[in-house]
Amino acid sequence: MSPTTTTTTKKDKDWSGGDGLIPGRDALGPIFLMVTTPCFSIIFFHVCANMEGNFVAFARLVWEQGSLVTVLREIWPDPWDYTVWRMILTFMAFNIFLMKAVPGKTMYGTMTPKGNTPVYQANGMQCYLINVVALLALAHFEIWNPAVVYDKFGMILSSMNVFALAFCTMLLIKGYLAPSSTDS
Repeated sequence: MSPTTTTTTKKDKDWSGGDGLIPGRDALGPIFLMVTTPCFSIIFFHVCANMEGNFVAFARLVWEQGSLVTVLREIWPDPWDYTVWRMILTFMAFNIFLMKAVPGKTMYGTMTPKGNTPVYQANGMQCYLINVVALLALAHFEIWNPAVVYDKFGMILSSMNVFALAFCTMLLIKGYLAPSSTDS
């Protein structure tokens, strides 16, 4: 019997572990998700908020207009509302501060196939509770009215879709120009 040798390839050291079932999935899959997810979130919001949850009525509307793109243009909320962006950025800044300031146990993730071990701060529950207390305090002392989230929810969804696309683009560029680890 001859000894067997194992050859390690780039695919063996990557998270994907292979080609998958669909050819071109490493490009087409993410592009498909990037195009359809924002559209689905806006359609779902519009149907629930403005059409009493009647997806059949939405399908009729698309049929009458002749194009899903035309309907999307009509129903898409404004993503550039100043109040919405102020809410989003304030919430993000507050939570980034909490992630850094609130103590928690240091946790180590599973080693990645390329040999990196992610390090986490286990302070999520504490940060969540601080968020709840802060929200209740802001509402109780009439500093901020939480009903604004309901009133502007469509614009929040639209703005977060814009933010997600910009943030992911920034992460992609950072991954190419200044990777944080060999997994990047």
